[in-house]
Amino acid sequence: MRTCLKLLTGVLALGAVVALSGCYTRTIVVYDHHDTPQRDPEPEPTRDPDPEPEVVEIEVSYYHDSLHPFGTWIYIEGYGDCWYPNDVDDDWRPYSHGHWVWVDDCGWYWVSDYEWGWACEHYGRWTYYSGHWCWVPGYEWSGGWVVWYEGGGYIGWAALPPTIIWDDRDGCHDRGVRWEIEIRDSCWVWVSHGKFYSRHIHQVCEHPRQNRTRFGNASYRGCLGAERGRPMNRAIGYDDAERYTGQKGPRRKVKDQKDDKGRPDNRDDGESVIVFRPKVKKNKPDNDKEEREKKEREEKEKLEKEKADR
Repeated sequence: MRTCLKLLTGVLALGAVVALSGCYTRTIVVYDHHDTPQRDPEPEPTRDPDPEPEVVEIEVSYYHDSLHPFGTWIYIEGYGDCWYPNDVDDDWRPYSHGHWVWVDDCGWYWVSDYEWGWACEHYGRWTYYSGHWCWVPGYEWSGGWVVWYEGGGYIGWAALPPTIIWDDRDGCHDRGVRWEIEIRDSCWVWVSHGKFYSRHIHQVCEHPRQNRTRFGNASYRGCLGAERGRPMNRAIGYDDAERYTGQKGPRRKVKDQKDDKGRPDNRDDGESVIVFRPKVKKNKPDNDKEEREKKEREEKEKLEKEKADR
């Protein structure tokens, strides 16, 4: 009994000493062998965002110099200066030589086989005039200015004509448009579902003579929409194409280039597509028809005067 009282007295005295001395105490947690301390989860590594492409600006006149080696410029009433390619087959039509890949930023992107494809198959519209498919220059870039049909085991697309307007809020104004009438039969490109991802569309597409028969079993799928003020070529979605074809489509990132010079022959390396997509500024009024005709008259008068003075 005395021993217990002495022990109790010692413990109380020690507690009093600690309290009076102002010392602090520390709590020690002892884990059972079945327990483990829970650590805070490590933060997931963050991926640096892709750098914004440097904005390159050109004027419409840039088209003239860039496309001149590959075709002919003509004037079409109502459209102004237009261009058509020289080295193409008789049954050629826009968006027939190249292949489609999916880019999250714009939807279906047309990888053209032509040096001039950066302009004529990503800006502007096409119209058939005097025996040629003629390109009407435009200002807005997209993965491909086309309209889509699908059905009966086939997917079809065609270049948009100048009569179809796109704006950055509603996309293409397509209400009430009868596409099979608005666009010539020979402009359409049709491929069977299983050949939609082909790298050489011109080798697997239907002959233009078959185009009219495809409309009977196909339905209009849509045109270009607008997201964040930009054209989106998603009328046929990536998942839609996978369902039609039974396989996942080629998916790419965009690798922007500062000009159209020195582009590699293979613009699709399996991971990225090489893209030149400058911002196009409108030319000054001195390039309008009246001003051009005035200059032509002045040049003609100058030549006639020089001949008379000889």
